[in-house]
Amino acid sequence: MSKEEQISFLAELLKLNRELVEKDCDVIDELGALYYSCPDKGGDSFFVDKDGSFLYADSSVGFTRHFEMFKEGKRTEIK
Repeated sequence: MSKEEQISFLAELLKLNRELVEKDCDVIDELGALYYSCPDKGGDSFFVDKDGSFLYADSSVGFTRHFEMFKEGKRTEIK
């Protein structure tokens, strides 16, 4: 997935306007993954890999731990 496809995927998953997702995300070069963080207090965050897999974290999980978990290969399953 390209960055544009990752943004579109996440916008669809979260049922948000694509432009809202785009303004609050960026690619983390070390991972080659898109990182999105909801700017609202208590907001959720996501890493989206180029293959479409992702890892969700709520606000209790800091960026560093979220980053490490994603790097270790942990992913969120959609049920």
